[in-house]
Amino acid sequence: MIYSNIKDGVLFISIEDYINDSTINNLINEIDYMLYDKGMVFYAFNFNDLDSIDYKFKNIFQSKLIEIFLKCGSVVIYGINKTCNKIFGSRKTDLYYVENVRDVFKFIKL
Repeated sequence: MIYSNIKDGVLFISIEDYINDSTINNLINEIDYMLYDKGMVFYAFNFNDLDSIDYKFKNIFQSKLIEIFLKCGSVVIYGINKTCNKIFGSRKTDLYYVENVRDVFKFIKL
């Protein structure tokens, strides 16, 4: 299940429970709409309540991250346990992994 809201110019997206095709499609649609139709370039993804990350989701999510970066966007990922840290790669200036939501605005500067 996907939940989203905007706070101070950042789109917060929470992905909960488990990933299925419907969840993936909802995530793709939400990112595409906000990125291409609304011009949103700052994203924070919450994985606190996600049970697992499979190979299919990882590949699709990484391609969406690349689209965000190509629009000069920044992404903060939080709620991933230490063993999965940097699962989606690393970038010095626009992809950040943090412990919790309180740290999001330490890295995204509007």
